[in-house]
Amino acid sequence: MSRKLLKKIIKELALVSGYTKDQEEQVEYTIRVLFLEIIKIILLLFIFKIIGYFNEGLTLLICMVLTKPFIGGYHEKTQIKCFIATLLIASMIIILSIKSKLDFFSIIVLDMISIFIVYNRAPILNDDMPITKLELINKNRRIGITMTILASVISLIVFEIAEYSEIIVWTIFINASLMFNKK
Repeated sequence: MSRKLLKKIIKELALVSGYTKDQEEQVEYTIRVLFLEIIKIILLLFIFKIIGYFNEGLTLLICMVLTKPFIGGYHEKTQIKCFIATLLIASMIIILSIKSKLDFFSIIVLDMISIFIVYNRAPILNDDMPITKLELINKNRRIGITMTILASVISLIVFEIAEYSEIIVWTIFINASLMFNKK
């Protein structure tokens, strides 16, 4: 979808809905980001399907989608760099989950470390999309902590399906660790 077409659609929507210029810009930004993220997810799933790790990639991406937007952390400046970084990080998580065989206690420890980091650091704000309203920051914090705890609980519930449990554990652990890239 071209930016011109998107702007035209948003302008019409803003007119009909009575949006302010600020609201119009927010809607345009949100739709553009969602569109780019959907394309990125589809491409990642396609790549994981080709290399034979579709289910693992899907599990990892679901976990990322449910936590990362609320906890913040590592960001790239362009969509291409973001795609490459996400592909590399996702690939490393899948490799970790295949090569390491965590026992139940190790999963609990890694989950607790992840929850601790998210509780103490979330949300990490992105300079390119700063959140300034305290209520929105606190809401993202609560959602981020809740989703990380939920993912941790799911990792324990699906422990018998080891590869999926470990993908969840490593995904939340790596995402939590990437929260330290901001000063």
